[in-house]
Amino acid sequence: MILFKILAFISLFTVSTVWGKTPEINALLAQAENVRQENPKKFNETINLLESKALSFSHEQRMNYYVLKAYKLTIMGNYAEAEQLLDTVSKNSSNNELILRATYGLISVYLAKKDWTNGFLFVEKTLQQIKQVNNNPHTIYGLLTVIVFYNQIQQFELSLSYIKTLNTEQLTLKNKCFVEQLRLEASQNKNFSSVIQIFQMEETIKTCEQANWPVAAAVVRAYLAKNHLENGSPQKAILSLTPFIGDVLATKFSLAIIDFYNTLAKAYYQLGKADKSSHYADLAVENITHNNTKQTVDAYHQKYQLEYDAKNFEKALDYYIKYAEADKAYLNDITARNVAFQLAQHQAIQQKNQIELLNNQNELLNNRNELLRVEQSLARTEAENTKLIASLLMAIIALLAFFGYRSWRTQRRLKTLAEFDYLTKVYNRGHFMTLAEETLKLATKAKQTVTCIIFDLDKFKMINDRYGHSAGDLALKAAASAAHSCVRDNDIFARLGGEEFVILLPGCDTSAACYVAEKCMRAFEAIDTSDSGHEFSVTASFGITTSKISGMAIDDLIADADKALYQAKNNGRNQYRIYEP
Repeated sequence: MILFKILAFISLFTVSTVWGKTPEINALLAQAENVRQENPKKFNETINLLESKALSFSHEQRMNYYVLKAYKLTIMGNYAEAEQLLDTVSKNSSNNELILRATYGLISVYLAKKDWTNGFLFVEKTLQQIKQVNNNPHTIYGLLTVIVFYNQIQQFELSLSYIKTLNTEQLTLKNKCFVEQLRLEASQNKNFSSVIQIFQMEETIKTCEQANWPVAAAVVRAYLAKNHLENGSPQKAILSLTPFIGDVLATKFSLAIIDFYNTLAKAYYQLGKADKSSHYADLAVENITHNNTKQTVDAYHQKYQLEYDAKNFEKALDYYIKYAEADKAYLNDITARNVAFQLAQHQAIQQKNQIELLNNQNELLNNRNELLRVEQSLARTEAENTKLIASLLMAIIALLAFFGYRSWRTQRRLKTLAEFDYLTKVYNRGHFMTLAEETLKLATKAKQTVTCIIFDLDKFKMINDRYGHSAGDLALKAAASAAHSCVRDNDIFARLGGEEFVILLPGCDTSAACYVAEKCMRAFEAIDTSDSGHEFSVTASFGITTSKISGMAIDDLIADADKALYQAKNNGRNQYRIYEP
């Protein structure tokens, strides 16, 4: 929510200078804008007063009022009505500045709603509209909103490219703070030296403190502390955060608060102070409000590690389950963002191809008209003209076939993207559920037994943490390939998310499923991970159930197989367990 309030601050910063003819309404619109940040109560009173005078608005006054009203609705979390007002402005205003404010305001709304597809649509519209508003503060706010959007979907190279286009001399102190915080966020995966990174972070903190923006300063302090941890200096991490706990609590920004507590818990854990680490880990868990954030994943993992070290295995298991669920939700969210980005790219390519096709068709039509004129002036060369027309028609057919083929290929890529997991090339969760429901219907009619296997790679988080995400990706792809070789053509194999996979075996009983699980385990033992630059083993734990036990509902089959999977995990991993009700 706080992130969205920051975006709202950018996207609704000033009122357009295009007013109507009524001085009183103009004055109220200006007053609402002037008190919007400093006096929310006065702002709400002014908006209510303006609403009572709505019948006296000119068209542009109404558009300005909609933008201000959308700001109020955004802060209240009423995204649907805010979206409707901003959409009205973008479609009905004749003022380019107002249209720009509406388009990047809509990006903020779609960020809050996690509607990545519409977000991409308005990123393109905002970038186009910026060209219509020359050298205006709103071009800066529009670019900042685009940069925030690309950071949220982890397209950091695009973020950095747009940051480079900003003229920092034109920025206010608060916007300089914001830009540098965004630059640091986008540069986390860059190979900068530790000294350079620390210097940049310290300078950004100073800028944010001068701008009196504690939220941004808290975010950057968390970056700085994590940098100290990565460089083996937990004491420095503690010293950089502890004096400012009160400041970050005052922001009421839950993600920043959790980040502070997580980092302190990890620092004390590195120092071997389990009590202190557990204290801050508990505080981090208490502040969790969303289950699909990196901060939530880190908080549950830290608690799991502490309880495991303390040999509180029941609590450790509980936190491990919460960690696994949060990690799955977080990875699913990242996948959704990546899919939206890839779909936007494919749509742009398809649109470009359609434009090229239309241009070629127009060019061919122009050529045909020219040919007809030549035919009229050269009536005695009818045979040659006939040959030219035939050649031209063949060219048209060839070009139409060519661009039709390109369009078909694009549609095929989109279909693959919708049905297959982009990393492992097996079915994704959504397509699996569709196929599974159809298979279960047929099996019910045929009175066949259906068996469900769910397996989860063991210690996958440790592989990612120790060897890097590229090694984790290799393990996922290798495991998927190995398991795929162990199933029949009519079996349905898919990735549910994260490191979890599912196999649906129609016409098989429990013994056949156990045989498949054993084949997969042997196949995993043969996986060679040397291509990742590291040597490590890949194993998995399997949960098995059958329709005779769990029924013919796919959700029940998955749930029961998942329970058996956790029994396999608890019994030492690298084994399978059959669900027993």
